[in-house]
Amino acid sequence: MIEQIYNYFTIDVLYMWINLGVIPFWFILIVFPQSHLSRYVVTTIFPFLLLGGVYIYILYRSFIVGYDFDANFSLYLGLVELSRLFEDNLY
Repeated sequence: MIEQIYNYFTIDVLYMWINLGVIPFWFILIVFPQSHLSRYVVTTIFPFLLLGGVYIYILYRSFIVGYDFDANFSLYLGLVELSRLFEDNLY
């Protein structure tokens, strides 16, 4: 059972859940801005520690797996590639 849980929480799933985990805090701040719960959430360090810890764990797992961080930046075209895109479209 532990192996199933470990296999479920891949980097992508953890990243999705941590980004969804911010939504309740925003909901409290938007819907109940003057409540005591909202004041507690804003002044406490607990959400920062919890969410920051999960982000650090995601980075740790990414480095262990050998995630290629440089490939993320190859998604965006540089200036040379952009000029090549517009060279062929001359009228």
